[in-house]
Amino acid sequence: MNLKFHFLSQLIAIALLSLFTTTTYVLYRSDQQTQHAMQITMDSLSKRISVQSQLIPNQEPDFSLWKQTHNKSGICVNFVSDKNNKTYGFCNGEKFMAFDNTSLFAKLYRWIFRPNLEISKSIVVNNQPYGTLTVSANQDVQIAQAWENVCNFIGLAIVTTIAISFLVFMSVRRTVRPTCAIVDGLERIRKGDLNYRLPLFDIVEWQIISDAVNHLADSQQQLLEDRRQLIVKLMTLQEDERRYLSRELHDEFGQCLAGINAITASVSYTAAEKCPELIDEINQINPITKHMMDSIHSLLARLRPVELDELGLFASLSGLVLDWNNRNSGKVSYQLNIDGDCKNISEIQAVALFRIAQECLTNIAKHSNATQVDISLKNENGNIIFIIKDNGIATTLPFANKSGIGLFGIHERVSALHGEVSFTINKPHGLVVSVSFPITGDES
Repeated sequence: MNLKFHFLSQLIAIALLSLFTTTTYVLYRSDQQTQHAMQITMDSLSKRISVQSQLIPNQEPDFSLWKQTHNKSGICVNFVSDKNNKTYGFCNGEKFMAFDNTSLFAKLYRWIFRPNLEISKSIVVNNQPYGTLTVSANQDVQIAQAWENVCNFIGLAIVTTIAISFLVFMSVRRTVRPTCAIVDGLERIRKGDLNYRLPLFDIVEWQIISDAVNHLADSQQQLLEDRRQLIVKLMTLQEDERRYLSRELHDEFGQCLAGINAITASVSYTAAEKCPELIDEINQINPITKHMMDSIHSLLARLRPVELDELGLFASLSGLVLDWNNRNSGKVSYQLNIDGDCKNISEIQAVALFRIAQECLTNIAKHSNATQVDISLKNENGNIIFIIKDNGIATTLPFANKSGIGLFGIHERVSALHGEVSFTINKPHGLVVSVSFPITGDES
């Protein structure tokens, strides 16, 4: 959930809880005030009746003065005289009687507070029973009055709650606004944009987070740069070693095989004159040396093609494609297309592209069952776009999360050159390997 919406929902929940709690308190206070008014009425009238009976013994109780000075609505008074069993009573205030007492609020109020309370007291004058005074609250009036108190309070509480919630939300929103920048920055860093840095913040806690994230990005960027340089050096050392091995194979083994062929020719000539029965055995040497020579040429092509050093990337890729076409005898068609000037590609970039092509073509031959392979190399505004696609059996990418040595090597080479590599499915089937990186000159 979004942080702002999460906070807003929490704020609304707290406001509703506060409103419910305060409303409950208002109802409780309303009930307590009614009970307090009943007790005051009882004390006041009992004293007044006692005083009246002492001053004028035979006069009926007079409640008129009390009615003029006490206007608490819903209070009912009932007095039963012990002398003549006559009943006197009244209810003060009926202005709330229009309230619907069958509503849910009325039912809940009756269930919680039981507003049918009454209190009674015996009046004694000169040690003689004078009568019984009963004070009660009209429950309908009490419920209506409680409802009016709640409505008045809720109206004020809603306005106050909305105002306070709005002010608090705006304040907190301003305080947590840096989280958006932090989240966006973390997302950009997660996607590989290690050059991005979080800005400065006024709040200390946000600034501490910003410094920590920026320091982590610096460390990660330095680590990746060190790793890239190490990979470049390893690639350079590997190619130097391959160049050395290919030179040794060409010079040493080539000369040795040439010497063997020369000696074989001389021995064959001598044997023809002096020992003809050896001719058949001597003739078996030539196929062996020829096979050895072909194997050495194949190893030389894989270790370090002569074209790559002497003629450049275009010639080496053309030779690679021609070699694969010859191997498959027309069963698989390999096509090469080079668009744009690729002469300014550095040596290490050229070697990386050639090795990627070797790896991809080997994988295609082993796993794809393809009949058509297209290789394209394009210089587009200073960026190399290298694409190898086939029409093989691949329809999904189950290997996308697997770290095979070949795919891992492609990723490492491209990453070392500040490039990107992607694998997609060709339509309707087959695999497309796309490599791109900027032409930056010689890497060190």
